[in-house]
Amino acid sequence: MKLKTLLSGQQEQERSLLIGREIEILEERVLLLGLMEAKDAGEDGTETITKLLMLYEEKEPEEDWDDEENWDDEECLDENKTNRQVLIEWMEEVCEPEVTDLTALFINGTRYEADELCDVSMDERPYEEVLMLKALAERGAIPGYWMNQDLELLGLAEYEVDAAMWDVAWDADILSITAEMGHPGEEVLIGKVTECPIGHYDQPMEFAIRDREGKELPVKIYGVYLENIWEDEACLEFEFSELEELCHRDERLLVLDYSVQAPNLQLNFFPKERLDAKAYPDGELTELYDIPVAESPKSRGIIGSSVGRCVLDVVSEDFDQEAVEVELLSYAVLED
Repeated sequence: MKLKTLLSGQQEQERSLLIGREIEILEERVLLLGLMEAKDAGEDGTETITKLLMLYEEKEPEEDWDDEENWDDEECLDENKTNRQVLIEWMEEVCEPEVTDLTALFINGTRYEADELCDVSMDERPYEEVLMLKALAERGAIPGYWMNQDLELLGLAEYEVDAAMWDVAWDADILSITAEMGHPGEEVLIGKVTECPIGHYDQPMEFAIRDREGKELPVKIYGVYLENIWEDEACLEFEFSELEELCHRDERLLVLDYSVQAPNLQLNFFPKERLDAKAYPDGELTELYDIPVAESPKSRGIIGSSVGRCVLDVVSEDFDQEAVEVELLSYAVLED
């Protein structure tokens, strides 16, 4: 293809339909740009899917608290708080859904599911989407409000939707469109402490927790052991310099494998000693979540269970403790 062909937008494109309708989601305006067919490589081969494109306003960037002039340890973190208290406070914060947390659109009473595919900044200017915006602008279908926005304040979300959306009468003068939103996962405080021997277990440790309705949820721990991520192929794609900041080559991860007999649950285990320790504003506990670790085996022979792996700590390669006190601080209810 010649450069002039690319820039003029004359190459062959998949089927598309311009919409250009402004609606409100969570009391914020968004612009439905249009529908577009795309190829998707799935397990059963390549298939054609329908994408809905939506333009929205991104929130103003938060103040950079890494700036030494803006950071005040005494104001931002009580010196008497423990890591446990800080994590519980984070749990209790209300997570409001974003305009992009769209799960379905109701159009004239008909529900059309929407599965988010990607969410990018307009600064990245994806080519086919820009062509659609250009076509909408040429027919005067983009309100001036959007035309005057800075690109850095605009986001573009794409959703896979039902092909029946092609049959909607988008040009109708009156079209009722309302959004169905996803909800943030619920976090439930537990605080269960268990002493776990170091190693893989021939017979899993078993105990039970209760959900907020009082239903008993059996939990199994399959081992607490050292893992050398520097021998893990999954880590080869991770930036070594960033990885070494979290786990040096002479250090190992202390990980815990578990299952809980309930669907869509994530258990949050921590060493009790770390939770009891004084909290600092460097986020050392949250950094553990950034460490790439292989997924836990998916099958434990338990139907309807959630299986996972927690990074408890980073320890030296000669770590020789026989056991560690582990606290199941909470569990999160994940979306389907």
